[in-house]
Amino acid sequence: MWCREQDGSVAEVTTTDPAGRYPAAVVWIEVPLSLRKWIATDWIIVDGVPGPPTLDHLVDQLLAKVAARGESEAARGVVMPDSYRVDTSERGRTLLLGAYLRAAQLAQSAPQALIRWKLSRRVFESASVSTVMRRGAAAIDHVQHCIDREFTITQAILAAADVAAAIAAYDAAIDAYGATGATGWPGPAPGDQQG
Repeated sequence: MWCREQDGSVAEVTTTDPAGRYPAAVVWIEVPLSLRKWIATDWIIVDGVPGPPTLDHLVDQLLAKVAARGESEAARGVVMPDSYRVDTSERGRTLLLGAYLRAAQLAQSAPQALIRWKLSRRVFESASVSTVMRRGAAAIDHVQHCIDREFTITQAILAAADVAAAIAAYDAAIDAYGATGATGWPGPAPGDQQG
C-alpha cells in the first residue's frame, strides 16, 4: 500500500504499486504495514512517514472500530444448551426484554404460565416462564460480556502513550475470544463449532 504526499498530507491511498506510473515529481510513500488498515486522507506526513495528525485522531478511529465490533458481537446471539439460539440483535433484545419482564412478573403468581412474543412478521413463540427467564438471563450475560470487553479494549487504547502503542493495544485485543469480557469476546469465535 502506498500513499501520495501533497503539501505534507496524505492526498491519496492505493494498493497498486505506483512505481513508473507517475512523473518523478509525484511523491509516493510506502505505508508501513502496521498503519495500513488505519491510513486515511486526513493523515499527515512527517519525515517521510504517514501518520494521524494527533494521537487522539487515531484513538477516535480505533474506538469507532471497537464500538462497531462490540455491537456486532453483542448481536451474534447465544446458543442455549438445548441448541435454541437466542436472538441478541437490537430488535431481538427488545422483544426478549418484554418477554423477560413479563416472565419476572409471573414467576411468583403463575409460574406455569406460557409467555408468547413475536419473533418476526409470521413467527410467534410461546415458552414457559422458567424458559424465558433462562433465555433472558443468557442474553443479558452475553451482552454484558460484550460491554465489558469493549470497555477493556477502550481502556487499553486510551492508556496508550503513542500511535504504535494504541495500534498494538487494538491489535492485541480485538480478535480475542474467551470466557469473560475481560479476556475476550464471549463464546467461541464465529465459525467455531458450538458444543
